[in-house]
Amino acid sequence: MTAVVESIEIARPAEEVFAYVTDLPRLPEWQDNVVRACVDGGEMPEVGARCTLTRRIAGAEREITSEVTALIPPTRWAIRGVEGPMRAVVNGRVDAL
Repeated sequence: MTAVVESIEIARPAEEVFAYVTDLPRLPEWQDNVVRACVDGGEMPEVGARCTLTRRIAGAEREITSEVTALIPPTRWAIRGVEGPMRAVVNGRVDAL
């Protein structure tokens, strides 16, 4: 499996950045291939919650279901794919500079 590592500096407090990147309906604002994203049940994410993402893959829209495996505000979150054509393992981290 190939790891993808991204890093960016944002001139905002860690709490604001964490709240933004873990607000799933906002995911299409910063991930180009995401069409829609939501937490199943409409609630904010918590460990064990399932989320559904619709991504544009090879010109077609595909649904992917993931499960939140870690949520430690304001520094860390993680999800793992459980259904769909892509089953990514995502580990996100916000570090204050």
